[in-house]
Amino acid sequence: MSQADWKNSATEPVLRLLAESDLALSAKSIVFNLGHKLERPPSRATVHRALSGALNAGLVTQPEGTLYAITDTGRDYVAGNLSVSEIEATEDEEPPT
Repeated sequence: MSQADWKNSATEPVLRLLAESDLALSAKSIVFNLGHKLERPPSRATVHRALSGALNAGLVTQPEGTLYAITDTGRDYVAGNLSVSEIEATEDEEPPT
């Protein structure tokens, strides 16, 4: 999966919000909070695409229903300990047989 497939302009703000809050939040809550935190918040559709891509990349999980929580991989990415290329390399690896 390439960066274009999982990352957009809302990905990093969404991941930072989840990491800072340490809570599982709904997409609606994420949109609401980013609207108050950012001067130019992303649209609802952009946030939904960011969440979908982050979920596919293993950066967030859905612990229950419509809630999203950051994973350890997501925390490493936000902290700068994991690069985009490392995330993509992990996704491209074949599972052991």
